Amino acid sequence: GRNRFIMIRSNPADMKDPIKRAGRMLLSKAAVPIQCGIRRYLAKREALDRMWAIVQVQCYIRRWRCETNFQAHIHSATLIQKTTRGWSARERIKRSHLSATMIQKIVRG
Repeated sequence: GRNRFIMIRSNPADMKDPIKRAGRMLLSKAAVPIQCGIRRYLAKREALDRMWAIVQVQCYIRRWRCETNFQAHIHSATLIQKTTRGWSARERIKRSHLSATMIQKIVRG
């Protein structure tokens, strides 16, 4: 973002008073490392925030992919069960009809 502090950028050589010039140079030497440290801290904090946001997005996408894959497996298992149960029921009915036919054949002669 923009800097909230307005720095007076005047050349120390333009100042007529040597004490003010020395004070300005001393303040400048003290302020630059502090500003550098604050900017570094803010940049690191923003980078960490972005990194954690990326991690969250990756987490949600991985979860969604796993859930989709799991649902596909459940659907496949259900399809296999359905097919097996249908086949088993048809075999039972076939055996029943065969048994009924045998009984009728014996009874009718």
